[in-house]
Amino acid sequence: MAQEKRSLKVGAGLEPLDIFSGSWKLDGHQYKGPFGEESKVRGTQSYEWLNGGRFMVHRLQGLVGDASMACIEIIGLKANGAGYSVRSFYGDGHQKEWQLSENDGIWTLTGDWQVGDQVYQVRCTTVFAADSGSSTGKWEYSADGANWATFWYLRATRMIEDY
Repeated sequence: MAQEKRSLKVGAGLEPLDIFSGSWKLDGHQYKGPFGEESKVRGTQSYEWLNGGRFMVHRLQGLVGDASMACIEIIGLKANGAGYSVRSFYGDGHQKEWQLSENDGIWTLTGDWQVGDQVYQVRCTTVFAADSGSSTGKWEYSADGANWATFWYLRATRMIEDY
């Protein structure tokens, strides 16, 4: 699939990110909580290698309920080679840094997110289907690092042109 189509040489240690490559349709649900009201989530996202093969570019756009969502991210290998750093730029003007890792086929994105005066720990766990044609993502938050609650659940389906 995406790995077979790649003609760009990707930097050492970055090859596992190839599973994300391509265009995806998103459908999911936002649960009522500090991140907003209960809503349907829908959109599209794409992942592609920047020329040079050292960074992956992720673009996301869609809707949470009737509200627009958009971001662009740059993903690269951490300086120590242990995992990936993700730099995000959102349509509403804010920026974030995340950490991304993979363990036994489970991808975990972690970082902090401030809502009002409260800073939450946030994690997203993504699992790809065996054929890499779809994935599920569960976004959770915690105020104390011990008790976690889901605020988004997403399913991504690879768009047919990527097969």
